[in-house]
Amino acid sequence: MNPILMVPFIVAPLVNVIVSYTFFQLGLIPMIMAKLPFTVFSPIAAVISTNWTIMAGVLVLLNFVISLMIYFPFFKMFEKQHLRDENKIEAGPGEKKAGIKYA
Repeated sequence: MNPILMVPFIVAPLVNVIVSYTFFQLGLIPMIMAKLPFTVFSPIAAVISTNWTIMAGVLVLLNFVISLMIYFPFFKMFEKQHLRDENKIEAGPGEKKAGIKYA
C-alpha cells in the first residue's frame, strides 16, 4: 500500500459524505425515490432518482471536484517520488537506485 495516496483515499470520502449530508439536511436535495442500475451515468442517475432534482446532479459533480482537489497535491508528491526513483535508475550502475545500494 502506498502511504502517500492513503491520506486522500481516507479523507476524500469523509469530506464527500459531510458535504452530501449537509445538502440533504438543508433540504437542497430530497430523499432518493428510485434505485437505478449502476450503469446509468452518475449525475443523470442522481437527478432521476431524486424525482428530477437538478441539484442532485450538481452535488455529484461537486463531490467529484472536491475529490480531485483533495487528491491532486498527493498525486503530485507521488509523481515526484516516482520521477526521482526513475532518475536514480537511469543514473547508471554503482549508484543508489530506487533505495537499493548496488556494488
